[in-house]
Amino acid sequence: MSPSLPPDISITVRNAEDGHEAQWHIAEEVPVAIVYNGTNYAVMLATPHDLEDFTVGFSISERVVDRVQAIQTIETRERPQGIELLITIDSASAERMSVRERRRNMAGRAGCGICGLDNAEELFEPLPEVAPILTALDPGTARKAVEAFPASQSLNLQTRSVHGAAWVDFSGNILAVREDIGRHNALDKLLGAQARARADMKAGFALVSSRCSYELVEKAARFGVTALLSLSAPTAFAVRKAREANLALYTWSADGLIAIE
Repeated sequence: MSPSLPPDISITVRNAEDGHEAQWHIAEEVPVAIVYNGTNYAVMLATPHDLEDFTVGFSISERVVDRVQAIQTIETRERPQGIELLITIDSASAERMSVRERRRNMAGRAGCGICGLDNAEELFEPLPEVAPILTALDPGTARKAVEAFPASQSLNLQTRSVHGAAWVDFSGNILAVREDIGRHNALDKLLGAQARARADMKAGFALVSSRCSYELVEKAARFGVTALLSLSAPTAFAVRKAREANLALYTWSADGLIAIE
């Protein structure tokens, strides 16, 4: 169940030029503690809705689990300080997570000036190849999705402050949208929703409202997404990781659809 916390609050703002007052909705950003089988894993700042989708997307992209079925239960608890996601995962996933956490803790305690070297090395682990050839997006299809994207972001229309991630079919139709104060969280929510729906990840592409960082490429590749379109340009590391996964990267500009090769 989603928590009862509101996704936004309403405040009064005043125009500094003419003194005109208006009501604005402000997006919520709360600590979300992620707990697997009773073990604290991470605390994220997130917009407190679509949290079951977020749980699935985060768990798979973090490689805590490798499939939706490995997540047995998700319980959401409200606390004075935020929200707890109490997640039960199967024994094989729990053991794999335990081994990774022991390696992280060891690297942190015995480091030689580079805290968490083991984590840094994980950045360079090869990504799976998502397709034998690059997925080609049609410029007209991309334009249709990009033009429809703002109206599909209901929370951002109210708050002007959250990122969106959309799943788009190859006809340019937006099939699903998730939003969050964090661009990574928005994509986790979208990918989690698609995984829960058993969607065919080869039958469309992801569209994100932000720049394309390497984390977004990693998350997309872990789910088998073959094409990613961002509204701002990618980083160099994102381009290298996309090439590694054979994931097609695109960005949108005043000139239209740009393929990043």
